[in-house]
Amino acid sequence: MAEHRNATRAGPDRRVCFGDSLIIVQCMCGRFYVPPLAIDQAVAILPPEQQEAARAAIKEWIEFMNAPRGHYDVRPTNQFPVITTTGLVPMRWGFKTDKSNAVFNARSESLRFPIWREPLVLRRAVVAVGGFYEWTGVKGNKQPHAIQRADGDVMLFGAIWTPDDEVGPSFSIITTPATQWMEPLHDRMPLILERAQVATWLDLTRKPAEIKPMIQPYAGALREFACASPAKDNAPKADKGSLF
Repeated sequence: MAEHRNATRAGPDRRVCFGDSLIIVQCMCGRFYVPPLAIDQAVAILPPEQQEAARAAIKEWIEFMNAPRGHYDVRPTNQFPVITTTGLVPMRWGFKTDKSNAVFNARSESLRFPIWREPLVLRRAVVAVGGFYEWTGVKGNKQPHAIQRADGDVMLFGAIWTPDDEVGPSFSIITTPATQWMEPLHDRMPLILERAQVATWLDLTRKPAEIKPMIQPYAGALREFACASPAKDNAPKADKGSLF
């Protein structure tokens, strides 16, 4: 495990490139990013008649999110395109509740709770990304790590969503306990689906016995890079590499 992680770690300047443009989103397990290649990989799982519209919509969202608007990351309560049973739908990240403005992760162990129970049965979704970030170290001197599939394929996060008359449709990413590989970085990780599981995950006619086995820590291989820290409120700088 250690050899695999060290073999994929970036060099001393801690610069990593995942594409010419990307967007960054905060979440419990760091942040996630969407390089151009992930867009093509993500739309490939949709029906052919939806692919071009989905590609155009995602690229439009990236242009919007990277436009000068005071900050350069995408945070809980911001909008993000999510794959649902009816196609690609822009949604707010994080359920709004009486106690929280944005509950943006749903623990797999808590899916029986009322807030998650109905969405798990009636409104499952997929969030397509290139990977996600996590930090290690002490406060004030944390090292960010970019995590992606070892094969470089798109990461497909299992999610659930809810309608909301006040803030609009909102989604939350399901998390599972960390794998042994992930534990040195964080004790949780996003629910990562395989391409072959997506159709079943989105099929609302499926019974619990078909869905529950999917809600497990990711069994595939991941790789990790030490990387430049994404700046929250400043434009990208050349000396920080391609992550911002």
